Amino acid sequence: MPPPATTSVARPKGGTRFVLGRPVLIEYLDEVTKRVGKRDALLRLQQIETSSIWGVEPDTEEDHAQARELFLRYDDQSIDMTDSLSFAIMERLDLREAFSFDPDFEIHGFARVPATKA
Repeated sequence: MPPPATTSVARPKGGTRFVLGRPVLIEYLDEVTKRVGKRDALLRLQQIETSSIWGVEPDTEEDHAQARELFLRYDDQSIDMTDSLSFAIMERLDLREAFSFDPDFEIHGFARVPATKA
């Protein structure tokens, strides 16, 4: 199973680091558990937690409040609450790029990596 579909991209000196919101990590591990098995999910959790490339960012109460506002704002879009929470976390961390194939991140104003072809 591939890595989580939606992560934020930070570009500190020395290279790229992927920031994974805890809610996305939970979604990812749930899917690995259901589709592949618990053993593989445990291995992937350990790999992410010990990685120098991946970082898991906890969500805050303020992130949840902001996510609720974003969820309500996009009442005409299919943007879900997890994406809204990812947006809030990314805004708090001042991240502008998302490694995602989900166009919702562009709707909110983030650049997607890899970029989509016109």
